[in-house]
Amino acid sequence: MISKSVYRGSLDALANKSSVIVLREKQAWQTDGGWAKVYGFADGSGCVQCFPDPGNLDAWEEEHMIPPAPPGQ
Repeated sequence: MISKSVYRGSLDALANKSSVIVLREKQAWQTDGGWAKVYGFADGSGCVQCFPDPGNLDAWEEEHMIPPAPPGQ
């Protein structure tokens, strides 16, 4: 598994740590019923998220990621 950090900043600044992705697998992998990726959250928990279509992973990720701060902030 190759992971990628998707959050930069203080974890103390996050209100809902259990739903903010800080690490994710770079590429989805195919399962019997669709596609999956491994995620790590700001509270230290992790999960394997499965979807029938890899496009659904993108939408789910957007709901659980904080956009990067503009440079200098």
